[in-house]
Amino acid sequence: MSSEEIITISKQEFEQLKSQKEHLESENAWLKYKLEDLKRRIFGVKSERSIPQDPNQPTLFELTKEQKIEKPAEYETVKRKKPETKKQPLRLEIPAHLPRRTEVIEPENLPANAKKIGELITENLEYEEANIFVRQIVRPKYIIEQNDEETRIVVAE
Repeated sequence: MSSEEIITISKQEFEQLKSQKEHLESENAWLKYKLEDLKRRIFGVKSERSIPQDPNQPTLFELTKEQKIEKPAEYETVKRKKPETKKQPLRLEIPAHLPRRTEVIEPENLPANAKKIGELITENLEYEEANIFVRQIVRPKYIIEQNDEETRIVVAE
């Protein structure tokens, strides 16, 4: 005996079984869709899930109609001070009573026609075996060339 068996049914029964099969397939697809939709609503990524709430359970922040109290709107004028812009912290000057040792550093390869226009003075507080002094480094500024378009200034490094 083979595994296949032939059964004879009427055309009316065949059509009835065919329509019943189509109905069950569509119902199955609809139920799968609803199940996926429910899973997405309950376990989805949304931070606030749309789970229907039980009407018998009271809410935490809402008042009932009897408890709602309406107050007239109150307005208050507030003056605020505009914050001042922050100032950059500055180093304090080194006191004048401390002795100073001055070093002058001239730029290298300075031409003879250069004019001195100022000095850049850097002061460092230094310590030498129980002596405190101010090391003053003077770097003169010189103009090497000056024309209408460009001015070249040199300072020693």
